[in-house]
Amino acid sequence: MPSDELKLKSDEDVEAILRLAIQKASPTDDALRDRLKSAADELGITPEQLAAAEEEFRAQKSREVAQQQAILEEEGEWKLFRREQLHELYGHMGVYLAVNLGLLSMDFFQNGRLDWALFPLFGWGIGVLIHIVSTLAAHSSDNQDEFHKWRRKQRRRKGRLEEDE
Repeated sequence: MPSDELKLKSDEDVEAILRLAIQKASPTDDALRDRLKSAADELGITPEQLAAAEEEFRAQKSREVAQQQAILEEEGEWKLFRREQLHELYGHMGVYLAVNLGLLSMDFFQNGRLDWALFPLFGWGIGVLIHIVSTLAAHSSDNQDEFHKWRRKQRRRKGRLEEDE
């Protein structure tokens, strides 16, 4: 005899067991439909009510699938956006280093010391630092706004590409 913890206590327990049994039986669509109809008959549900409930169920499932797809699509777009942001940052840092190394060497070789090359180094360095901080603050409201602008731009671009084909 089962212990008290293992006894059935509610309709949810019964439904969970029946759901598991149906999943394990792997019935065909026709067999499931027959079971649905016989269960509806036993519960006094009319065929019209059953059809309406099934239609509502399908619409709800369709909305859930669409929501999941939208979430996955947005996550993929976010990753692409972040990759582009980092690519731009690395490009900015590379140009900063190359140009400033050139300016520093030019200034040093003119008279053996650094005079004027430190001004663009520090001035532009502040801009690079701001770029780094804004890129690393991934979930800031400004970055979210940039993402939404980028996303609209991508969709417009995609729309134009589809029109051209």
